[in-house]
Amino acid sequence: HTAGLVTRGFGYNAKPFHQPKETAMSRHNLQNPELADYTFLQDIYNDNSFPFEFAQRGEAILVDTCRQIEADPPSDAEALYLFTQAAAERFNQLREEFDIEGGNTLRDAIDNDLAYIAQCYGIYDTDTDRLAATQDDW
Repeated sequence: HTAGLVTRGFGYNAKPFHQPKETAMSRHNLQNPELADYTFLQDIYNDNSFPFEFAQRGEAILVDTCRQIEADPPSDAEALYLFTQAAAERFNQLREEFDIEGGNTLRDAIDNDLAYIAQCYGIYDTDTDRLAATQDDW
């Protein structure tokens, strides 16, 4: 039975080998299926006033936050805030690096994605203001 086999060589000396099955890679390589291919900071990507690299690096902060949550799942909202507030600190640094003003668009995009992350990891009783409480006053 040679279904799924490919042969190397020609004729009588051909040797079958198994081709590795292709696995679909998710965009972010996260365990959570709702977040694996999610575009974080979509409003920032769509807003031309933000540099593309800023949006990419901001998205990387949120993906990294998800990886940290997956590695050490928080038991409740209080534990989750440690992860999300650390992400907000990183956004403060990123804003300084790019010399970007905050404003409603950025704050809302971050807040909405942090709330979505919380929900995707099963923590529904979060206080949106506390998720990113360490954001500078934007």
